[in-house]
This record gives sequence, structure tokens and C-alpha cells, in this order.
Amino acid sequence: MNSTTTTPTVNSSTHLSKTTTTNISIVFSINDCSCNNWLGFARKGSLQAEQLSTYSSISEAYEQACLLGIKEPLPLMIANSQVEKPFCLFFEEFPQNNTFVDEKWLKNFSKHCQINTKDNIGIYITPQFNHLNTTEHTTIERILYFMIKENKTTDYYVLLGEHRSNDILNQLLNLKRLLLDENIKTSINH
Repeated sequence: MNSTTTTPTVNSSTHLSKTTTTNISIVFSINDCSCNNWLGFARKGSLQAEQLSTYSSISEAYEQACLLGIKEPLPLMIANSQVEKPFCLFFEEFPQNNTFVDEKWLKNFSKHCQINTKDNIGIYITPQFNHLNTTEHTTIERILYFMIKENKTTDYYVLLGEHRSNDILNQLLNLKRLLLDENIKTSINH
């Protein structure tokens, strides 16, 4: 068997090499993937953290964290090891102005994600937080864009939850075009 080793060229604007492919997969359930670390948003509110681990699905926990809010200070991590497939949920506070124009916030969020995750990252943004902003990109597009550019992680999962599958797929295809413009290869799996 012949093998050739090549040194990848590094794109100076990202941690990824031009030969690395970033994989983004749309999943219907956490059981559809190997990811145990999930990121999403919450508001300040009335729910106790332990109440969030009692919901039957991750998307339901994030929906309630957005609708009712969490009493404990954010960011917050909740681990559930009492289920067949243990998982961790990370809750970040949604920016007060409800926009993602602030690149400093996005970069800090991306760096925080890298610290708290390992091989892959799952993300669920509830529909009420996945709006268009002044940059004409949705929340999911903006967050994944910065996470991919700032982190070494190459496997991402997007939980479908309450979203329509065509909406998420179109958003991820738009993200793929943005990343391709920066020579970052991306594969969208659905």
C-alpha cells in the first residue's frame, strides 16, 4: 500500500486547514449521533436548573429555558447521567439586544464552547431565537460560522427540534457557501 503525506496549508483566518472538512449534521434526536455536549440559549427567569433535566427531550429543555428562563446565573451546565445516553447541556445567556451583530460576543461564545466541549459540538437554537438580524443571516448561521472559524472542532450537530427541516437545511447550505468563500470545506449531512 502506498501512502503520501502532505502538509496542509493553513488559512490564517481560521484554525482549520484547507484540507480539513467540517461536518455539520442535522439530527432529529440526540440518539441519532455520538454527540453528548449540547449548546443553547436561555433567558433569566424562574426555572430551577434541576427542573431542566426532567424534560423528555433536549429541545424541550431549551424551549423552556428560553420561554420561562433559568433562575441560576448563566452560563450554566447541566449533566444528565440517569439516561441511557448521558449528556451535558450548556446554557448561555441570549444577548440582551437579541442580535448577533456584535462579533466580540460571538468570538467569546465560540471560545467558551471550545473550552467546554471535546470532539464534537451539538447546538439547538430555539425558533424564537433563530431570527434574521441586520447581517441577513440567522442565529444558527452566525453562531456556527464563528464556532467553525474559532474552534478546532470539525464535527457539529444541529438538533432539528421545533424547526422545519427545510428551513434548517437552507440555513446550513447558506452557511456552507459563506465558509466556502473562505476556503473552509464543509459537508452538510441530513
